[in-house]
Amino acid sequence: MENAMITMKNINKGYMLGEERLPILKDINFQVNKGEYVAILGPSGSGKTTLMNMIGCMDVMDSGEYYRGWHGNPQDQGGRSDHGTQPEDRVHFPELSADPDL
Repeated sequence: MENAMITMKNINKGYMLGEERLPILKDINFQVNKGEYVAILGPSGSGKTTLMNMIGCMDVMDSGEYYRGWHGNPQDQGGRSDHGTQPEDRVHFPELSADPDL
């Protein structure tokens, strides 16, 4: 874990669907070491965005441990983060367009 930039252990996350809890992430474990590039792949609805939101401190896990090699647990720091995410599609911000600048 010495070179680990991100470590997630036994991560669980779910959402309420009516009166039933829908599990999204179940016992996720992984580590990203310094200098590594990582791609998160999976079918629609598999939890990719939920996972990225937790890595970026935009969402909290139900249980588990999340460590960043350079600052410890970001959820203990009021959600501050030194890294960010890029939306997968500009449809998230339809008012933003490069067209007027072309």
